Amino acid sequence: MTGQRMPRESDPDAGEPTTLSVEFALDYQDLLAFNVYTLYESPARSSQRWTGRLILPVGFLIVAFFLFLWNDLPTEVRYSVPAVLLALSVGWFLFHPWMMKRRYELVLRGLVGKTDDPDLFGVRRLTIQPQALTQAGEISATTRKWTGIQDIVIWKQYAFFYINAMTAFIIPKRAFANERAFDEFIDAARHFHRGAADYRGL
Repeated sequence: MTGQRMPRESDPDAGEPTTLSVEFALDYQDLLAFNVYTLYESPARSSQRWTGRLILPVGFLIVAFFLFLWNDLPTEVRYSVPAVLLALSVGWFLFHPWMMKRRYELVLRGLVGKTDDPDLFGVRRLTIQPQALTQAGEISATTRKWTGIQDIVIWKQYAFFYINAMTAFIIPKRAFANERAFDEFIDAARHFHRGAADYRGL
């Protein structure tokens, strides 16, 4: 039943679902999307992202400016070299996101090629309950209390349940029948997560 939401179990007193499960197959593109977000697109990486995107163009523009003002240079050099540096600055700024994502893809391919984890990809079921969530793969299962989840992030076609800054449970939207089913699942997860945080803060 890959890609379909599993039945709920409800609290007979409150009438609210206490267990939600979803089953799906995780693939390489899902892992790549998580790494692109975590290493490049996330708010935590905003400063680093813009520094990498701007530092080289700014350097080129400064050099181009001083070359243009250097009257002792031949006229052809004063105009042609700054023009080239300007073009390189614009090109770097525009293509930097693509280059970084390509770099992550090459690194990830190398890491995936070396791993011997049989549960890295394939079918898994994620089950959320008020006390904890459990991800069961074809070989192993992992259960984690909500107090061990740092954050729940929605990005494009994914939800990431972060365990730490570099590790998360990855849930693709395609695992759900529609957007509403996805939203209901995430709302329930956030409710459980907040409840655990409130309990811990008592």
